[in-house]
Amino acid sequence: AAIGMEGELEPAETGAYDLLLAPEANGWVLDGSGLLGSASADERAGGRASVVSARFHNGLVNAIVELTGKLRDVTKLERVVLSGGVFQNRYLSEHVVPELERAGFEVFEDRKSTRLNSSHIPLPRMPSSA
Repeated sequence: AAIGMEGELEPAETGAYDLLLAPEANGWVLDGSGLLGSASADERAGGRASVVSARFHNGLVNAIVELTGKLRDVTKLERVVLSGGVFQNRYLSEHVVPELERAGFEVFEDRKSTRLNSSHIPLPRMPSSA
């Protein structure tokens, strides 16, 4: 959904919808109900699609950075590889990378495999022993 909304995005918008990060026995789950509920409410209230899109994307950026930080707390890893279809979305790539770097991560982007979409295991699905 995010890549389809990218073209309508208001680049000056700094607001973000919340994606809740819920702990589970083996990690965390991103709960998108708040994000989707807020986006729907804004649309029903007459919010511009470009603003809704930006807040949606900014919420994803925040969630990726937060989840990566939690994974670092457990694994003590400081290097992150961004790979897969999510990062074909230019806005997400261009905003996640600097935010992760500000958080102290060394970030690598796998430009060759992004065209393979979800055939790779995304970082949040990696076993905690990896």
